[in-house]
Amino acid sequence: MRIRIFSEIILRWGSDNSKAVLDHLNSANPEGTFLELGAITLKTSNRFGAIYSNKVLPHLEDSDLKDSIARQYEVLNPDGVICHSFWNGEGKLPLFTVYRSERTQSISV
Repeated sequence: MRIRIFSEIILRWGSDNSKAVLDHLNSANPEGTFLELGAITLKTSNRFGAIYSNKVLPHLEDSDLKDSIARQYEVLNPDGVICHSFWNGEGKLPLFTVYRSERTQSISV
């Protein structure tokens, strides 16, 4: 599917590590491209102009987060952008880690 944004046409891609989610995305968006990817390894030979996630990375431990960010830079085009949303707060919650910007910066590569 092509989407016009700021006078540019982009091709819509997405990923998830759940086959059920991918099946739903593919049926709802037959012109899209959806890859089965884990957030840490991103096992793909594709390169991307942008990488975005919405509250995915807080589910990772610190070492996995660092590995994920390093891998994102490897599959990012030289002029690409990375944007992630994180929960606001600090500490451990039952299912994920909450980061403040200072802690995220200390983990980044």
